[in-house]
Amino acid sequence: MKNKILYIASSLLLGAVAISCSDEAMQSQSGEGKMTLRTSVLTEIKEVSRAGSLTESEKNQLASSALIWISNSKKQLLYKYNGIGDFPADGLTLPSGGYLAEAWVGDSVPASWDKVRYHGSESFNITAGATTQVNVKCPVRNTLVTLNIDENLKKVLSDISFTVSLNDGITDGSHSLVFEGDKINETGYFMINTRTDGFNWTLAGTDVKGQSYSKSDRYIDPDVTEKPHLARATHYTFNIKYNQSQGDIEIGGIYFDIDVVPEPNDPTHEIPVEIAVAPEIKDLYGRDLSTPLQVSPGNVGTQTLHIVASSPLTSVVIEGEMLKNIAGAADYDLLNMDASHVATLDNAGIKFTMYKGGGMVAENSSEATSMRIDILDKFLNTLPVGNHSLNVTATDNKNKTSSAALSLAISNAPGSLNPASSTTYTSAAISAEIKEPGTRMGFEVKCIGSARIFEDWTFVEGSLSGSILSASLSDLDPGTQYAYRLIVDDYTSPELTFTTPSYPQLPNAGFEDWSKPAKPYLIYTGSEDNMFWDSGNHGSTTISDDGSITTPDSSIKHSGNYSAKLKSTFIGYGVIGKFAAGNIFTGKYLTTDGMDGVLGWGRPWDMKPKALRGWIKYTPATVTSEASDYAALKKGDMDKGIIYIALLDGTTEEATDSKNNSFDYWPVVVRTKKTGRTLFDKNASNVVAYGEMVFDSATPGDGMVEFTIPLNDVNGSLEVRNIMIVASASIGGDYFVGGKDSTMWLDDLELVY
Repeated sequence: MKNKILYIASSLLLGAVAISCSDEAMQSQSGEGKMTLRTSVLTEIKEVSRAGSLTESEKNQLASSALIWISNSKKQLLYKYNGIGDFPADGLTLPSGGYLAEAWVGDSVPASWDKVRYHGSESFNITAGATTQVNVKCPVRNTLVTLNIDENLKKVLSDISFTVSLNDGITDGSHSLVFEGDKINETGYFMINTRTDGFNWTLAGTDVKGQSYSKSDRYIDPDVTEKPHLARATHYTFNIKYNQSQGDIEIGGIYFDIDVVPEPNDPTHEIPVEIAVAPEIKDLYGRDLSTPLQVSPGNVGTQTLHIVASSPLTSVVIEGEMLKNIAGAADYDLLNMDASHVATLDNAGIKFTMYKGGGMVAENSSEATSMRIDILDKFLNTLPVGNHSLNVTATDNKNKTSSAALSLAISNAPGSLNPASSTTYTSAAISAEIKEPGTRMGFEVKCIGSARIFEDWTFVEGSLSGSILSASLSDLDPGTQYAYRLIVDDYTSPELTFTTPSYPQLPNAGFEDWSKPAKPYLIYTGSEDNMFWDSGNHGSTTISDDGSITTPDSSIKHSGNYSAKLKSTFIGYGVIGKFAAGNIFTGKYLTTDGMDGVLGWGRPWDMKPKALRGWIKYTPATVTSEASDYAALKKGDMDKGIIYIALLDGTTEEATDSKNNSFDYWPVVVRTKKTGRTLFDKNASNVVAYGEMVFDSATPGDGMVEFTIPLNDVNGSLEVRNIMIVASASIGGDYFVGGKDSTMWLDDLELVY
């Protein structure tokens, strides 16, 4: 479509500015499958794009820095990987079902000459027992601008500059680019947001009379009917033309028009920036290859390995001293050996089958993306007593390599250990298969590291049922590694280890994840499904665009990059406005009711900690706002801060505002409007346990200090189903009472169990 705007001024004749645009097979258990991931970056830009001429080094840097998110079918974030090095090298195991993979590459800068941002997503399904290769193509997400100036224009206007900026209220220059000098023919990269309302542009220069000339206006894309009024992943070309449609330039009249012609770009090529996992090598039936198989001579049995790669395999090398008994060689490359060696291995009892995509047998090695290796019992049962290992190294055509080993411990031992099972935070079950029972049978257990129990090898008697000897371990420490070994009379087996899981902790408890897609600061990144913490920022920014009262702060922190800064202030102009306490809470700010808030407090939780621990700095100010219905603090008093935590049962209530609009059900609903105010009651029937700490003076020193808030039972027989944590720089914040500039910094919150 075409949108024409005609401008008339008074000393020279100019032409049109035209704008075109475009957007951009392995067995498993428990119904699980595996995904591997590959991304490619698409330029989506014709000719002018710097992205089209990236060097191999730049491509590799892009690939290594990709931010990867894996979400479920409800778009709830499950895994976040900060770079390909963070993504599991052997793929990601997921339950069967539908998922979404997203990848972000490059820099997100409002306006830049060289910072390019890519983003792509791909839905995929996981099937039990299968490996799914997910390919995410990442097109450019920037909105681009280039300039095309008619040579005739340069005859009547010199020192030309053309400034383009995002019309989003930011005037500090960070959202602007000036096309002039050596930048006149460059491409500008913009990242638009929900506040963007088009491009502001200014054409400036010196006319033939030596006078300064300037013309400014705004462009919005007529095909984008709502903000941002510009399309992402779109290329806008400003064609500035000089036309002398009437009269002579000295006689008068400047005429120029702007032709806006949106036109999809034709993606011409793909930057092959791939995020590919290394081949996976595992036991076909799920046995842990990191644990040696303990067997007696002649009873090994057939062992089967399975290799799956995301790209065709180029080499699969098997190596081990045990192979020398076959033909004198200690290693063989199964994909690159002659027929005589294939026959030698086959006759000895080592067979392999190559597969290509879809589980079909590959006719030649160049097609193979997976391989099954069977080491038959007729070979393994000839091995003598001792430790044996068959090492396997697989390499694909992306030069990704993985190694694994089939390890055997062949002995006349009276029994062999099994991997630990039923491991909880504080308990585990250990067992062994007994071939020759003894008089004294059990296990020795030792903690690897410091612990309350099992500081040294400690004997635990076992219970024999059939051929299985077992023992239950309790009172263990969570998040701790333990070693155990089998004892049968004078025999002591090699040891195995297990690790108890760590107790769950609060998401984003170090307050590292923040975003600001619009006016308020948000205490999460990505979609709202990632929200655990929220604040009153949503309410305070309805009065002032810069009214966020809870923000990230890099200057005062305990660890990481940020702390949460909660600063009380008066939001408004003159006497018109309202006091707002800096605050943070688990839950969600639901709506602004007039000038008051409706909040849903609490998040799902099923563990019962003993305390909340964290780091704080607090500086109170003199109370500047008071309320007739809050007598605890008056103007002139010193403000106080507060942190409190409650464990709640599964009871919820409907959140409504004064007009009876509904905002779902929450464990606690807070309404701050004076008429109909409802606040949290620490003695309520749904409170399982509660603890609080009031700060009535500044914390000592310049940095942060540690605090601990014990939890005391209120209705201790109830089951924990939700957790609620609230912090406020002004204790009377629910009544809009407190001191302007009272400030609380929080960092590294931790639940103590």
